[in-house]
Amino acid sequence: MEDVLSVYKRPRDPNRPVVCTGEIPRQLIREVYAPLPMEPGKPKRHDYHYKREGVVNLPVFFEPLAGWRTVMTRERRTRIDWAPFLRRLLDKHYPGAEKVILVMDNL
Repeated sequence: MEDVLSVYKRPRDPNRPVVCTGEIPRQLIREVYAPLPMEPGKPKRHDYHYKREGVVNLPVFFEPLAGWRTVMTRERRTRIDWAPFLRRLLDKHYPGAEKVILVMDNL
């Protein structure tokens, strides 16, 4: 853990950016009933019933010292799905970087 924390203490270097990763799995839902409109003295009301429309995985990449982040979407969470995100990160966001320091958790 101390090694990871020491990476965060490094000064910002555009040629060797420190990029962190994370992911947010989300359930996609749709309302079954339309919300009831506002009335005098009553807010708009939503019913608790919903229809499950699947799940999505949202990988997040962020460079804390630059104040930059990007989120991508994918239906699954596999190695095959992860590889295009890394390629896009390197090719699109850091094409001129000498080396990208990637801080990852469980992936």
